[in-house]
Amino acid sequence: MEPGEPVADHAGGSTVLEADVEQIERGDAAWVRGERALAVRNWRGLLGRTGSVADAVDVMLRVRLLPVSGNLGPLWLERPLDNAMGRCADLAYGDPGAGPDTPAAWCRVAMADYDLWMPTIAGADPTRVPADLATLAGWAPADQRIAAAAGRAAASGLNPFPGSWVLGWGLSVAPGSGAGVGLHFMHPDLGFRGDRLGLDGAVDTLGGFALGASFSQRPSHLALVARATGANLRGAVWGDDDAAAVYAWQTAQVAAGFSSTLGRLVLAGGGEGRWDHASVGLIDRPPNTGGGFALGPWASLRWSGPLDVRVGGEVNGTQAGAGFALGSASVRGAIVGRGEHADRAGQAVARVLGEVSTDGPFFRLPSAGGSTLLRGAPSGRFRGPLLAGAQVEYRHVIYGPVGGVAFVDGAWVSDRAPSPFRDDAHVSFGAGVRLVLPPADLNTTRIDVGVVPAFDGTVTWGVVVAWGEAF
Repeated sequence: MEPGEPVADHAGGSTVLEADVEQIERGDAAWVRGERALAVRNWRGLLGRTGSVADAVDVMLRVRLLPVSGNLGPLWLERPLDNAMGRCADLAYGDPGAGPDTPAAWCRVAMADYDLWMPTIAGADPTRVPADLATLAGWAPADQRIAAAAGRAAASGLNPFPGSWVLGWGLSVAPGSGAGVGLHFMHPDLGFRGDRLGLDGAVDTLGGFALGASFSQRPSHLALVARATGANLRGAVWGDDDAAAVYAWQTAQVAAGFSSTLGRLVLAGGGEGRWDHASVGLIDRPPNTGGGFALGPWASLRWSGPLDVRVGGEVNGTQAGAGFALGSASVRGAIVGRGEHADRAGQAVARVLGEVSTDGPFFRLPSAGGSTLLRGAPSGRFRGPLLAGAQVEYRHVIYGPVGGVAFVDGAWVSDRAPSPFRDDAHVSFGAGVRLVLPPADLNTTRIDVGVVPAFDGTVTWGVVVAWGEAF
């Protein structure tokens, strides 16, 4: 039997596109097995069918394809889905007592598929599936969906999708680094194989620009990871007398290596090559330049569980033969709520971090200030070979995809020179708003307002606009 061939059947004398439904189910089975590319091909090949239950088939297909079609998928999938949903709802709920294998029953099954496949932000609710299909119990299509709703993690259920690509742009504003605009692309399931690709580009009002690309294979015992970046950055660096000097920094980096995933533990390492050139100067002084080529290894360790622990480091040898080493560590976790990807109704998230380096060039030193740590202070306002920081945010949903945040950032930055502790300690606090769109872990835009009080009684503040959470 060819897909789309009508089969006259069944209770109520309905005509069911039986082969189409079977092909959808074959796609579902492939999805559960992890053969996502095969599943998507099965579903896409059925779009545009006609028949007495065409709306039900159309709904089933589009609710499967929308979550894997990126954030531009709604442009060609959402309006037809809304139209088919409207017609199917009229048929399904206009005859609530319809028996199995009737057009009304198939439409109710299609409505259940909406709740099972679509994200909650679109109004989907798997918990209502059993009640909606209760009168159809004993009919295989309904029983399958009732079982999937009761235990989505079960092997026989419809597995949640791992995420789809995002293409977007966003504004960036941070004290000391001007305003800019960036283009972002992230695909967490490239080719439906679990590979991850990221591309970024940005320009700012100070004349700077940055480009970046990253790639990592599906987590396994041995997976390739690679990244490349290039930038022409401009900003300010502060001296001990709080005088700011303008700097320009050109940099390019290529790194590659392998990662190994062992349960919750991810080990990674490899080599990197880097070129840097920077110049700093005041109006009445000649510029101070530095930089060169560097080669060296890098390594990182990550353990994810109730707390996310990351440790990393790199060692480079510069063109002049001097050494430069940088190490970092961070611990992150939700201290209130049910985890990073759980219900965002109310959640406190905290991070502690530390960085240590040799006395390398200023542009490679750990720093605080800007869009992530010590928000409200100018970018790179505090630099030194030793840095320790702590951050706490309370995140709460305001309405739908809009959320609010209250935060406190603290940082201790030292150049190892004898000085009172308080001169090295800095704190900022403030609040912000978030626009969180699916997939939530990739598509967050934030605006934060930070206030930075100093021990001498002065207060500075700044506005940060950025893509993605601060941590």
